[in-house]
Amino acid sequence: MMKRSCILPIFFFLFAVNHLFAQDTIQKDGYRQFYFQNGKISSEGILRDGKPDGYWKAYNENGSLKSEGNRKDFELDSLWKFYDTEGKLILEINYLKGKKEGIKKTYLENEIVAEIFSNDIKEGFTTVYFPSGKIRQVIPFVKG
Repeated sequence: MMKRSCILPIFFFLFAVNHLFAQDTIQKDGYRQFYFQNGKISSEGILRDGKPDGYWKAYNENGSLKSEGNRKDFELDSLWKFYDTEGKLILEINYLKGKKEGIKKTYLENEIVAEIFSNDIKEGFTTVYFPSGKIRQVIPFVKG
């Protein structure tokens, strides 16, 4: 009878410790939201090994979307979009393994600038468009 009374508290202790560690893992990894002091979401996405991975969104303090895009193996990957404080799209950048790869578009008040990147270096033609979509200017780039 003495052995049983000692084993039962040990079992509950081990169960409680295991439960605490399991909660820590859930909070460290998986889908997470972070908040500004005003209570609004500052960012949200997936944590893996305690670091951002997968699709992430970041917000301005007023609640409007600031940026969104994917991370693969902790590096920026595919299309990332950036917005001003009113939520208007101002920038799109394509990434591959953390480096700019492909088209980067900057949306300005009176023009759109489309640049091409290869392995984080500007390469090829940068095209400047009028808001109507007509080409305003083409500038060639070689190795930046």
